[in-house]
Formats: sequence, C-alpha cells, structure tokens
Amino acid sequence: MLVDRIFRFVFSVTTVFSYLIASFIIIPQDYLKNFNLVAKRLSEIFASTIFASFSNLYLIVFFVFFLLLFSFNIFKGIFNLENQSNQLQTFLLQELKFSTSLIVIFWVLRITDFSRLTIITATIFRFLFFLFLVRLYAKIRSRYHIKDILLINLDSNLSKDYFKTVPGINLINTISSSDLKLINEEISNNPYDEVWITGSKFENPNQINILINHIVEFGLSVKVDNLFEIKTTIIPKFEIIDGQNFISYSTSYLESNQYFFKRIFDIFFTLLIGFLFLPISIIVSIFIVVDSGFPIFFTQTRGGLNAKRFKIYKFRTMRVGADDERADLLDKNDLEGIGFKLHNDPRVTKFGNFLRKYSIDEIPQFINVLIGEMSIVGPRPAVFDEIDRYENWHRKRLSVRPGITGPWQLTDRLSIDFDERIRLDLNYIETQSFLRDLIIILRTPVAMIKNKSA
Repeated sequence: MLVDRIFRFVFSVTTVFSYLIASFIIIPQDYLKNFNLVAKRLSEIFASTIFASFSNLYLIVFFVFFLLLFSFNIFKGIFNLENQSNQLQTFLLQELKFSTSLIVIFWVLRITDFSRLTIITATIFRFLFFLFLVRLYAKIRSRYHIKDILLINLDSNLSKDYFKTVPGINLINTISSSDLKLINEEISNNPYDEVWITGSKFENPNQINILINHIVEFGLSVKVDNLFEIKTTIIPKFEIIDGQNFISYSTSYLESNQYFFKRIFDIFFTLLIGFLFLPISIIVSIFIVVDSGFPIFFTQTRGGLNAKRFKIYKFRTMRVGADDERADLLDKNDLEGIGFKLHNDPRVTKFGNFLRKYSIDEIPQFINVLIGEMSIVGPRPAVFDEIDRYENWHRKRLSVRPGITGPWQLTDRLSIDFDERIRLDLNYIETQSFLRDLIIILRTPVAMIKNKSA
C-alpha cells in the first residue's frame, strides 16, 4: 500500500511538471503565461478577502498545490490494480475526468485564456510518464510486495504460467479438490496471503459457499472465478486480472488509504519515541549485563501477518536458556485455554521483573515496527506452539500486523481466558480506526502502571 501511495504522489507531481513542459513547448518565450493568468484571475476573486495581499507567486503556489491535491485524489487506485490493461483503462477514464474537470473549473472562474493546446500536450506527457511508472511499479511490486497464493484449481484450465505474468504473485501450491478437510489442513500448516479458486462453476455452489466462508473466517482473502451469489459478511469486489474475471473477498476492514496512513503513523511515532527511549535503552542494557550478563536482547520466532514467521526483539528478562524450561512449567499456567503466562515465573531475573512490570522489555519491538513486521497497535504476536493449536476462528487475529500494544494490554491480563482475549482482538480488527488506535496508545501507559499481572 505504501508503494501505491508513493507512486501516486510521484504521478501527481508530474501533473504540475507536465503543464510546465507543455507551456514551455507551446509558449517558449513566456512559459509561465498560463500560470500567471490563473494567478491574475485568483487575485481578482480574492480582492475583497484576507488573501488580497497575496502576491502572484503565492497564488501560483496555491494553484500548484491545488493541482497536486486534485490529481492525487482523482487518480486514486491507479497503482493498486493487478495488471497493466486495467491500469491503462483506469488512467484514460481518470484523465478524461481530470482534464474535463479542470476545463470546467477554468470556465467557471472565467480563466478563458488558459491554452487548451497546453492542456492537451500536458495530457500526452502524463500518459508517457504513466507508461514509464507502470513498468517501474510492476518491477518494484513483483520484487518487494509479493503475495503467497494457494490455488484451488477445480478445472485444470489455469496453468502455472498464468501466475508468472501477474506482478507480486507467488504461487506456493495447487490443490485440485474442494475437500474442506484437505484445504483446512493446507492453510493451517502453511502461511498464505490469499486463496484463489478457479473452475468453481463445475462444483456445487453450496460447497463453494461453505469453502469461501471457511477461508474468510480463517482470516484469508479469497478470489473466485464465478459470479454466482455467495453469502458472506464481506462485500465482494469485481476484478479483471490478466484477462481473467474474479470476485474478490478481502478480510481487510480498513481501506487501503487507511492502512497507508496507519503505516505512516507507525513510522513517525516510532522515530519520535525512539529518540525518547534511546537513553532509557542504554541504561536498561547496562543493568541487564550487571544483573545477569549477556545477551541483552531476547529474540523469538513469532507469527506475524497471515502467520508469516519473523523474529521479535525484546530486552531479556529471563535467565539464559529459559525457553528450554518452558515445557516443565506448562502445568502451572495462569491463563485459561491455549495461551501461556506465569504471574510468578521462576525463570525471570530480578531486574527482569521490573522490566516486565512496566513493559519496558517491549521497547526493542519498535525495530520490528520500522521493518514493517509489526504495528504500534494490534493483536500481540503469538508463538507457533499456540498458533498450531488455534481453532479456525482464532486465526482471524492473524489477518493484520501484530502490535506492540492492543486491547488486551488494557485489561488485567490474567483475569480473562484465551477465547475472550481472541474476541477482544477480533473486535479490534473489525472496528479499528485511527482514533481507536490513538485511544489505546494513550491508555497504555496507565494500564502498564496499574496492571500487576504483566
């Protein structure tokens, strides 16, 4: 999503340059003539307002900013389509809207001297630059934004070569059966981002319905190649991917732009808090070495987005080799259900108790946030011996990036059982918003001080 927004912003910048270049070609002796015409008319409109004192330069900047904002919004979605033909079609449609709207705006504002030939020439330049960006985008996406796919191919008509033409798609495995038990075993044991179903018209619609609902409940997105009515709680989306028609069912509860701003917030918040926590981290590192020696950090493999493996970073709070003792302590678990937590864990060092009490041991996880493996707010990343014992409905909590803090961190963590914890996570996933994330972040320090079961 971040790559999509960056490319759309770059394209919006080229909108401004396209008019400058076109003006230079059409009116080389006075290439700012069109911009000055707009500035002059704006100064007449603003003559009786607080903007009356603005110079032509400020008004030109205002017009440039308008072009950027207008272009960025009207070309929404142009770089998040799966194939080039869709992108070209979308570009032509959005370009028609953009240029027509601009002409209408000029007409309403009585800016009648703005060169129409400049508008046409600028459109040609934007189209050429768009073709360049599409190729660059496809290369970047196919290299850095890859979805791992399970294909349920029920008619054997879709060859594996098809997936080589779709950027950002990595076909992991193919199953030629709609057997629910077989598919459930496959998606339980392997991390996938999406499940594609082809040849669905040859199967009983009820069977496909059950299969899609099962996969959606599992927390995975689904693409199916048939247009019959499918009963899910998710609104379907029609897509044409490299000439193939698909109905897409996404488990994302946020719009792509909301995920983008969430990621931007994660990065800026992490950089800000990192400067504040750096002195604390140095002091903590020294105390850990004095208290129990090296290593300073504890790393563990956890399940991230769609159960993808990643290494989580924490300040070490237990003695060295504590993981090997975990099996001997399972019968003393203070949590109900699958999760594991001991209020008085004998493996925790003296200084580790202090770090855990105030969640200071979690500070290094901001590294995971910067890398993109975690978010500031989200369900806590689970260890794999818990994930392996999840029921199907539990796994939906894996459909978003895990977080440093979340709704569970605001409770007394030993007072609720595992299923209730999962329900808190699922409720967060389905109702998440920037405001709710902000509230959770603001409430977390208070919860850390009050929570005696951390």
